[in-house]
Amino acid sequence: MKKIFVIVLLGSFFNTHAQDSQYARGIVDTLTSTAFWGRGYAKDGMKKAAQYLSDQFAANRLIPLNGSSYLQSFSYPVNTFPGRMEVEINGATLQPGIDFIVGEESSGFKGHLKLEKKDSTHFVNIAEKVIVEVKDKLTWSVSNVAADYTSIMVDKKAVMHDPSTIELTIENKFISSFKASNVVGYIKGSEQPDSFVVFTAHYDHLGGMGADTYFPGANDNASGISL
Repeated sequence: MKKIFVIVLLGSFFNTHAQDSQYARGIVDTLTSTAFWGRGYAKDGMKKAAQYLSDQFAANRLIPLNGSSYLQSFSYPVNTFPGRMEVEINGATLQPGIDFIVGEESSGFKGHLKLEKKDSTHFVNIAEKVIVEVKDKLTWSVSNVAADYTSIMVDKKAVMHDPSTIELTIENKFISSFKASNVVGYIKGSEQPDSFVVFTAHYDHLGGMGADTYFPGANDNASGISL
């Protein structure tokens, strides 16, 4: 009976690098570097990461699952933020990724607005469809749609008083068919050739939020890939 063992993290490569922590650390350092830009949707971050892992598979003599390439291409829609990401609350400049994050489904917007308090954490400009939410913790994600409003989540430690004004320049780009790839290879059993181990991994991450801020993703999941 043919047996397939699927490893969802790369695991070791069964060669001289198998227990080499320096090699693993080098992979983490590479995948989390600025060049890979969070392995996401801007600056070809995900594409670069896929090619890098494909090269590592080849160097460690894994066999491409389809016989010719480690890459399995597919596409999907995604809302991205490759451009300007600027926010001021009550005249104070906030740092993207530290003091605030943009709602992942947000549309772009540029302007200076007054905000109306709706409750203890939400402040809005209804006419321009801008929402500010003050939060204890900021957590970003990715959206496959672009909404008709702009939302900003602000760390409560970054604002001394209730937000009453906001000046923002947010640039989004909706990509209806973003091209991505799975990276898959395998090793045949030496004693039982009809059995094999498949290597794959969750290698992508959130990418960047604006032109100057990216999320390295060491634990989601560069560290798992490197093991």
